[in-house]
Amino acid sequence: MASTCTGQSPSDVAQRWSKKEKKMLNIQRPFSVKLYNQHMGGVDLMDQCVAMYPHRRKNKRWYIKVFFHFLDVTTDPSRHAEEEDPVPPHLESAEQCPRHPPEIRFGSGNHWPQLTEAKNANRCQDAACTRKTKYICMQCCVALCPGCFANYHGR
Repeated sequence: MASTCTGQSPSDVAQRWSKKEKKMLNIQRPFSVKLYNQHMGGVDLMDQCVAMYPHRRKNKRWYIKVFFHFLDVTTDPSRHAEEEDPVPPHLESAEQCPRHPPEIRFGSGNHWPQLTEAKNANRCQDAACTRKTKYICMQCCVALCPGCFANYHGR
């Protein structure tokens, strides 16, 4: 392998699978190959992914082949972007915490249902209920069904 950027001198050892011997073998790897593998991405990675699913169509018109190639190129990275990180990083370490401290939620206060003028109903925040409601608690400002107030505010 020839390289104008780096030489062959700082070579290292890489492990490769041998089908013949059915085990991992240590081989010498030139520094230029190591650099290429470290910085491989973008076009090279995309070409690898597109080559795995060849969509060669027999057609006399060259622009049809070009169209399908561009279609493969544009749809492939989007699919892999979803597979890489399905959970956004800011949600990985997010903890669920109560909206209001227990003193307000369980305290004896003005916990009365109030009908809102909202166009869309919100989901009831009681754990046992899955309905949508237009009522909120006047003190907590939490969406609750009228029947769920005692359960939500009770200990």
